[in-house]
Amino acid sequence: MAPPLLPRELVHLPLDELEDDETFRLREVGDVSSLAQSIAQVGQLFPVEVRLREGRYQLVTGFRRVAALRMLLRKRVLARVHTDLSEQDAAVLAAADALDNRPLEVEELRAIEELYRRRDWMTPALQELVSRAIQKAEERIEDLEALLRGEPPPDRSVEDEDARPLDEEASGTALPASPSVSGTAAPAKPPATPPVPEPLGGMPDGDPAEVAEILLERLGRLRQGLEAIAQSGQSLSGALLSRLEREAAACQSLQAGLLRTLRGRRAVKEIA
Repeated sequence: MAPPLLPRELVHLPLDELEDDETFRLREVGDVSSLAQSIAQVGQLFPVEVRLREGRYQLVTGFRRVAALRMLLRKRVLARVHTDLSEQDAAVLAAADALDNRPLEVEELRAIEELYRRRDWMTPALQELVSRAIQKAEERIEDLEALLRGEPPPDRSVEDEDARPLDEEASGTALPASPSVSGTAAPAKPPATPPVPEPLGGMPDGDPAEVAEILLERLGRLRQGLEAIAQSGQSLSGALLSRLEREAAACQSLQAGLLRTLRGRRAVKEIA
């Protein structure tokens, strides 16, 4: 008597112990002559996945490999046996194998998606996997169409928003010096000469009163620029909104501390 199987154990199963069942076959087997030739030369390199059910084995993945082995009149198949695999988990395993095996066309992926919804096999993780595969398939079609037109493929690179300066993220153009009469932002003209770099930290040197005037002027320009962005109605990314919220909270804290300091100095001066 053979020893009991362990979960996910690799064994050589007799082919005639496999059920004649195609529940988890997601694409046509097609011509397996090339695969059979490869197996004849180097052997079966990858096991099939089977599910133990009532003393027999239900094939989950590897339908082409089984067909190739039968073409070669082989008696056994290298299989990974799952002793406690549910039907839904087996469906997820079959879909992952089909998607990883070769790029599928959009129609094939839509058919898999519809089949899994009809059989109540779809899970959030599997839906994300299928949706990503459909997106990739559609992108391959777009690239092919662009190639046929003699054009370069679309640029789908994603810019790292966190690596961009805050003012560049907020607007694709320079911030205006002041809003226009109608309330919309007027495009600013580029400076004739590059600006002179400020000292580290952006704090100018000189008399404290002059420094305060300069900072107030900068805050005024910043306020106008932010108002122009708000009035433009343009949507901002989630990362940029989070950064703006953090900077606004920091500015509020700095403002409160600055007011306390200035009031304290004024009180000391009045007492003196």
